[in-house]
This record gives sequence, structure tokens and C-alpha cells, in this order.
Amino acid sequence: SSPSPSSSPSQPSLGFDGMVQEQSSRMRLDSWLSSQLPDHIIRARVQNSIRSGLAYVNDQPVNKVVSLYP
Repeated sequence: SSPSPSSSPSQPSLGFDGMVQEQSSRMRLDSWLSSQLPDHIIRARVQNSIRSGLAYVNDQPVNKVVSLYP
């Protein structure tokens, strides 16, 4: 899926829904998300979003930067 911008004028955000392919399953979540999002979204922002509980894996919130499949 493609990222789709959300409408928040004070702090722009981005929604993303994607599926990890088997060859990427050993990547860290922040690395994988960064590789799927536009280049202007830096990895530190992705990491902060994950730590804030804004990322979900298998419909479960993730609040730390982890490997996709341990």
C-alpha cells in the first residue's frame, strides 16, 4: 500500500498500512517502515512514532523499536 497523508495542519502525519514480505522479516520495524515511507520522513521520526505507540504489528500496538519477527 502507499502512504496516505492525514489532515492535521498543526503536525503533519502519515498513515501507512503494509505487509512485510518474507525476505524483509528479519529487519527492525523502524528500518522497514523507513524503507516504505517517503524519503523526507527521517528514521528518527519513525522511531519516535513507534515509541509513542503509533505503530501496530498484527493489530497490536508496538511501543519499542523491535525486530519484525524475532
